[in-house]
Amino acid sequence: MRFALALSALAFAALSTAAVAQSPAMFDQYQAANALWGNAPADQAKFLSSYPKVVADHLDGKWFNIGALSPTTADDKSMAASCNRGVYSVLAKDLYSFKMVRAAGTAFQYTSVFTSMGGNRYDMATDATELSHALGEDSANVWAKLQSLSYMNGPVIVSRPSPDILVIENTRDGAVSMYARCPN
Repeated sequence: MRFALALSALAFAALSTAAVAQSPAMFDQYQAANALWGNAPADQAKFLSSYPKVVADHLDGKWFNIGALSPTTADDKSMAASCNRGVYSVLAKDLYSFKMVRAAGTAFQYTSVFTSMGGNRYDMATDATELSHALGEDSANVWAKLQSLSYMNGPVIVSRPSPDILVIENTRDGAVSMYARCPN
């Protein structure tokens, strides 16, 4: 029994030494994560109040769904073509909310408003009438309308890993949409 306890203590010490040996690399990763989020999440009050400012910073403009392109084959030509169709107009309403209009001025237009709930959590609200028209849903098909509305409304996670990339994760099903800023 004592031998088993001694062996367990030696194994724990060896694992602890390995974890300490990795700590500089881990600390570098921690610093990179802090830079991505704008400050240390350990300071929750600061993170919750300041990250929406990171999202809103230079957000206004035309964006396209870069997630629809293959990351291995996308090139300038395919990105330019994407900017000419299916464009989203994004406008920061203030430091804590923004709106995203899909295909503005067309029959496929719908508007989603994102309001900060602190940190990278936002509430997404999409106009039901616009969404139904944009998707061509028959008003008699209540089930399809409710499915669309449940997906396009509710809590989402919004992040800006770089100035020209906007990522929105739907917390309902984990689906991620990735948008890129269109060049001027």
